[in-house]
Amino acid sequence: MAAGRHSSSAGPNSWPAAHRTWISTGWPQPAWAKSTSGCTSVCLRPQSNRPKINNAGVNGAPSLLTSPEEEIRATFETHVFGPLLLVRAFAPVLARNGGGAVVDVHSVLSWLARPGAYAASKTAFWGLTNALRLELADQKTQVVGAHLGYADTPLIAHLSDVAKSDPAVIVARVLDALEAGEDEAIADDVSAQVKSILPSVTTGVLPE
Repeated sequence: MAAGRHSSSAGPNSWPAAHRTWISTGWPQPAWAKSTSGCTSVCLRPQSNRPKINNAGVNGAPSLLTSPEEEIRATFETHVFGPLLLVRAFAPVLARNGGGAVVDVHSVLSWLARPGAYAASKTAFWGLTNALRLELADQKTQVVGAHLGYADTPLIAHLSDVAKSDPAVIVARVLDALEAGEDEAIADDVSAQVKSILPSVTTGVLPE
């Protein structure tokens, strides 16, 4: 992401400190935030005429049945409530400046069923984005939902056996969708493939 675009984040990352600003949204503060700066979300320095980008991400609770409840809730706080509160906070600013735009970074797993809280929370985030698009339409705020698989970022640096997309390519595709006035950005090939079969995958389970 480029400096000046606003992004929520769920944990420490390698973005240069000069390009990010810590803000408090009022949602429950994760342990890593308490141990670093006492803030609950991170944003690249915002300007009122630039898109606000919600790009929160944690691996999340691996099981909905056996993971600690607080871990499941933290996953949803990160992927759903954090982005929601950021949009609520910035919506009046966007309105005063002609509408602007919000980009919510989902996942290809927004469309697929997987054990654990990650995919379930990303599915909820997808629904949240679609609802916010309707609510923000009157103030002419564009809301783009971006779908992608693995991007080569610090969050998944430990994964060595999966194909990862170049973040620069992902960002370019998202910005192309934004500039074209589209509601969705299908940012990589795997997301395009999954979307093409969605009419036949109503339970979120891919065919064998």
